[in-house]
Amino acid sequence: MATARLYADENFKRAAVEELHRLGHDVLTVQEAGQQGGNDPHVLAYATALGRGVLTFNRRHFIRLHLQSPAHAGIIVCTDDDAMALAARIDQSIQADPSLAGKLIRVNRPRKQRCGNRERSRDGVKGKSWPTRNSANCRHGIRSSSIRIWERG
Repeated sequence: MATARLYADENFKRAAVEELHRLGHDVLTVQEAGQQGGNDPHVLAYATALGRGVLTFNRRHFIRLHLQSPAHAGIIVCTDDDAMALAARIDQSIQADPSLAGKLIRVNRPRKQRCGNRERSRDGVKGKSWPTRNSANCRHGIRSSSIRIWERG
C-alpha cells in the first residue's frame, strides 16, 4: 500500500485531511506549518522544499503553476465534495500512481447524469416545459469518478 507525503493548502477540508491520515498518508496543513496567507507560488515552493505534494481545490492557479514549471513534488487538484469520498478518491489516485513528483493529478467528484426523458419547467408556470438535452441517450445513476494524471516532459 503506497502512502504519500502531502501538504494541504488553506482551504482544503480538515475532515478530508483527517481521513487521509487514517488511510496512512502523512498530511501537513498550511495551518500546522504556520504558513497561512501565502500566495499559490509560495505554497507550491514550500511544499516542494519539504518534498510534499500539494492538495488543493484551487485548480486553475495550480494547473497554471504546473504548466509553467513541473519541477515540484506533485500537485493534486480536487473538486469540492464530501470529505470522506474525496479522501477515498485521493487515496485511489495515489495507489494507482504513487510517484507524485512532477505530476499534476486531477481528482474530480462524480457527476450525476441527468435523465433526458424528464421534463423541467421553463419558467415555473405549470404546463410549460421542454425536454432536456440528450433525451435519446437517457442513463440513470452516477458516472464513475474521473482521475487524470498529467506529466510534462
